[in-house]
Amino acid sequence: MFDDKTKEIEIAKSKGLDLHYLTYTNYDNCWQLEEIRLGLEENLDVKVYAKPVYTWAQMHEIRLGLISGIDVSWYLDKRFSYRQMKLIRMGLEQNFDVSQYADTKYTTIDMEDIYNKLCQSK
Repeated sequence: MFDDKTKEIEIAKSKGLDLHYLTYTNYDNCWQLEEIRLGLEENLDVKVYAKPVYTWAQMHEIRLGLISGIDVSWYLDKRFSYRQMKLIRMGLEQNFDVSQYADTKYTTIDMEDIYNKLCQSK
């Protein structure tokens, strides 16, 4: 019987996807592999986030940013939580000046406050 990681690799293999980013290193869980596989299916540049330093939730936020066509470099720092990455991503998607809060010195609550003020002033 396959474990969940092997299942993700088998799904990718059956779809003819490049297995390099799924097999070249050891990820913590199958959710990371799923995010990479989904990115491959969407023809995204998965090398941006196919790194074990990211949790699956961080990978998810980076993948969503790539789908949106925004500059994900703003939130590629592994010290950002996935919630912080989401706030930065949403700000970029709304063309906000995320330099006001896209900094690891801010807590998630600080970022939420700044993001909400930007939303109100829009």
